[in-house]
Amino acid sequence: MEKVFISYSSRDHEWAADVCRLLEEHGAVCFLDQRDLDRTKSSWAAELVRALTESRHAVLLLSRSSAVSNEVLNEMANASARGIDIIPVLKENIPIPEELMYYIRKYEWIHLYEYSEENGEELLCERVTGKKTHSEHKMAVRIDTPELTQYEDACFAGINNGGYGAGLDKCLLQNGVSGWKPEDVVLEEVNYSDFTFASIGMAELDAAYEEYCQTREVQKMRNRGNDRTRWMLAGIYQNRKIFITLQKTRYSMTSFWWNQVRHNEEMQKKMARHVFDMEDEFYPNSFCLHLILETQDEYLIGTRISNNKKNDYGRSIAVTVGEQISEIDFASNTVNNDQFIHQWVKRTMIEELNFKNEDYERYVDLSSIRVLALSYEGDIYNFALPVFVRLKMDSEGFLAYLNTINRSIDEFTDIIPFTAQEALDITRSYADAEKRTMYHPSSFLRALLYAMYKGADQ
Repeated sequence: MEKVFISYSSRDHEWAADVCRLLEEHGAVCFLDQRDLDRTKSSWAAELVRALTESRHAVLLLSRSSAVSNEVLNEMANASARGIDIIPVLKENIPIPEELMYYIRKYEWIHLYEYSEENGEELLCERVTGKKTHSEHKMAVRIDTPELTQYEDACFAGINNGGYGAGLDKCLLQNGVSGWKPEDVVLEEVNYSDFTFASIGMAELDAAYEEYCQTREVQKMRNRGNDRTRWMLAGIYQNRKIFITLQKTRYSMTSFWWNQVRHNEEMQKKMARHVFDMEDEFYPNSFCLHLILETQDEYLIGTRISNNKKNDYGRSIAVTVGEQISEIDFASNTVNNDQFIHQWVKRTMIEELNFKNEDYERYVDLSSIRVLALSYEGDIYNFALPVFVRLKMDSEGFLAYLNTINRSIDEFTDIIPFTAQEALDITRSYADAEKRTMYHPSSFLRALLYAMYKGADQ
């Protein structure tokens, strides 16, 4: 039988009693201090610690009162230090103090407010007992778009000619297509040492990279100031949240690895299998954010990539605005940083669209930001976070705003609005070799993610 320590605020004693009763009905043995601890005895503190030590799980009932409770904080510090599985449970979306977040952020949370009452209870019981209960979990508000998946094979089966190796079952996709909130994507670690192939047992490639650095291609790159620091995805762990590790590299290193993978179908397949198996070792890559921008009148913002971007499908249409991660997005709080998505989105809007800093919060609905997936670009070994953002202006207002600012055309030349249905049509067009070349390879997966998020009609 699973032993469970229930941590809660005394103000939530009725909720705690209900949870205790529920878990014990499913075979668990719970410790609930209001029932099992006599605080009139001098040994009560030692008994509390012993009960926690003997437990396999610590169910933390998070509320506005328990989140600021010193006693709850001490219990979580104890549980974390002893390697006890902590299960944070929330009835509503509330702010969590950083002191408490430090101990619980790495565990899989249960957000009861996202489920029906019955399914939320079942999910908690499954986490504690490890046994599947009688029904499938359903989100309380869920977009039901099962027919969309019929296009997966046509869009993402091939990893060559610019296709994506990561289809719906090969990229991290949030349950219910509801997206992760920015604070649910945590930058857990940053490695500031430069990536070397020797670090993953391939020292011979370091010598090949040094030879590549002597080529005219790299010399031109450096003369133009383009061989800058890049941050590669170097590790990922997923439960309910996504925990990301970054490592320092250079543009020339990522370019070197792209040349190994590009147009090499066998290598592409090998790398795809490596990614799908979630291996610990990562190769040089450019970790990008792809903004899926929607206006108030529900138009998806597409862009025509500038012809200056010769190495990135110039003149093709992209349904997202992309930007690589920069140290400025996370340097202020590297360890366990759960705010870097907000910083990354803001910088992308300012640098890529020339949004004025003072207009960002005025025109961007910050509560709308959702990370829809972690995707893998199979033809050149890149990773990206497609992120949905809603603007607080309609499509005409957005175009008018862009016309009032001095926007560079180095990144893209035209703005092209799409409806959700038109986005789905882009996804379908992948099967047509002629139409396929009109769009940036990223467009097909991003358009599908957007259509799923919006629940577009077929």
